[in-house]
Amino acid sequence: MYYPSLFIRTIETILLKADVYGFVVILLALILVAFVSYKYIRNNNSSSSDATKEKKPAPAFDVKDMMEPGSERIRRHILETSKIYIMIIQGFADGNEKQLKATCKKVSYLEKSMRRIKEDLFNSFTLLSAGKYDTAHYFIQAMDYLGELTSPLKQIAQPVYSHILKQHKGLTESQKEDILLLMEEVTGFFNYLVHIEKEQKFDAVPEMIERQKYIVEMIEALRMKQIERLIQGQGKTRSSILLLECYAESKNLILFTINLLKAHRDFHKLS
Repeated sequence: MYYPSLFIRTIETILLKADVYGFVVILLALILVAFVSYKYIRNNNSSSSDATKEKKPAPAFDVKDMMEPGSERIRRHILETSKIYIMIIQGFADGNEKQLKATCKKVSYLEKSMRRIKEDLFNSFTLLSAGKYDTAHYFIQAMDYLGELTSPLKQIAQPVYSHILKQHKGLTESQKEDILLLMEEVTGFFNYLVHIEKEQKFDAVPEMIERQKYIVEMIEALRMKQIERLIQGQGKTRSSILLLECYAESKNLILFTINLLKAHRDFHKLS
């Protein structure tokens, strides 16, 4: 920043050397000094004002202020998780390289998005009113489980994409039927979960737990079926191993989702 004193010294030097246009030089010098002084004072006042604004303490934040935006974020994240899961499984079954490449990008974006959400949540948590931390703990726990939903997607998206990219043999027809059947059950589970979240029908949690058990048992049955195929030499080894990984991560996805639902239910009960 330029200071008025520096310009004044410069103007004095000019005045000493001015002989022909003395009067004009003096007039211009006075105008210049006045302008620079005005800018200097205004900038200082503006900086002081901004500093005052930054130091102003933020108002106390109530836990209820986290409920609606938090619930909306949970629903959006679950829906996006479901869409990506469908794209991965369908892309694997169809051998669709372009679709699988897109899923890898979506998983990466979802992971970054969840990181930003957690940062925002932490900032909100620090603004909570006194005595609200115990209740908010359940909400933070719910968001942690929400973040874990990205991990199973990440574990299968890139390996499946690499497999198809290298033009390895795909799934057999019977393998496709099995994995697509599971995909329908998992996406149906997610759709019902979003409905529960939106309507806040947390009394349906026991029903969701039963559906979870059914899908987990289904996954175990499909896994054993695939192991028997491997023993009998049916299908390609690489594709079969990837299929088993898809089963394992599908199971993790379902387990994380129920933990998320329980934590969010507890948050609403205590809010």
